[in-house]
Amino acid sequence: MIKNYYDSIAKGYDELYGEEQHSKWNNFRKLININKDEYVLDVGCGTGIISEKISIMAKKVIAVDISPKMLKIAQSKRLHKNIKYLKANAEKLPFEDKSFEKVVSFTTLQDVIDIEKAISEIARVCKIEAYVTVLKRNYKLNNLVDKLDKYFEIEKFLEDEKDFMFVLKPKFICKPLPLGFFQKKAEEVAKKLLGKYLCNNGFIGKIVETEAYYGQKDPASRAFKGKNKISELMFDSGGKILIYMVHSRWLMNFVTGKLNDPQAVLIRAIEPIVGIEKMKELSKKEDITQLCNGPGKLTYAMGINKNHHGQIIGESIHICDGAAPKKIISSHRIGVSKDLKKKLRFYIANNRFVSKA
Repeated sequence: MIKNYYDSIAKGYDELYGEEQHSKWNNFRKLININKDEYVLDVGCGTGIISEKISIMAKKVIAVDISPKMLKIAQSKRLHKNIKYLKANAEKLPFEDKSFEKVVSFTTLQDVIDIEKAISEIARVCKIEAYVTVLKRNYKLNNLVDKLDKYFEIEKFLEDEKDFMFVLKPKFICKPLPLGFFQKKAEEVAKKLLGKYLCNNGFIGKIVETEAYYGQKDPASRAFKGKNKISELMFDSGGKILIYMVHSRWLMNFVTGKLNDPQAVLIRAIEPIVGIEKMKELSKKEDITQLCNGPGKLTYAMGINKNHHGQIIGESIHICDGAAPKKIISSHRIGVSKDLKKKLRFYIANNRFVSKA
């Protein structure tokens, strides 16, 4: 087993391969672009040689390996507090979809049992780019490219005497939700939207926070006093987009439920996935966590405005399927003067893109 092999060489690994790992990093460093606000995953971290280098560049590094003894050595020589070492298998990464802006994997994939499964897992947890090296002696380039191409766009490629080196961009495949998804109670839709993807004009974000609103028995609802220019859309069947302005910012809601039973879900926060640099430009912010962590921020960053009001979901704004989060937290809604006793704000636990209550 690979685990047993690396456990057996752990004590002498740095002496045997340390210089080689430093050399690989120097060869590939010019292609690696990691920002100070980003979370990075190091797959197959070994004794932490590459993890330590990444930690200087990133906000946080999660470094995983299958060998407990390699991890023990990595932990013993840890220099930076923003690294966390975990035991994990590259073929079954214990993280939610799109958990990391960048993923790094140096000379690991050639050792896994199912390389395609490991590649698919890296693509699943990666938002922006992955930096991968594979030993040339284990795979022919064409075979490796065929496997990578199923899950990534290959942005850049290098090779040296021993390694293939790739800069990879995860492919995003949208599976649009049917309108029937929205024709249920607002509370149910609000919960089920978490982990789904909001797509508009080249921007993509994972929905991480929502609020449910009802009709004339909900004092915080736009429909509390019946129909008006804003609330009349809430009386339609679920599946339309409701846009209104608060504090000079557009807020986006999805109408839910059945005809003449007013209710809607406010999208409170998303986790940026695609179009991040453009979002930063529009928002005039550099910190990725501050781009879309509020209902007015996310519409501004994603180019959503009053022109989307009344549109059917899927006309220009799409909601694509995504994995349900492992844990959802509920609370009372934010910024309302009167609220119902029931908690109708929902967000993904431990997600750094949720708005501040």
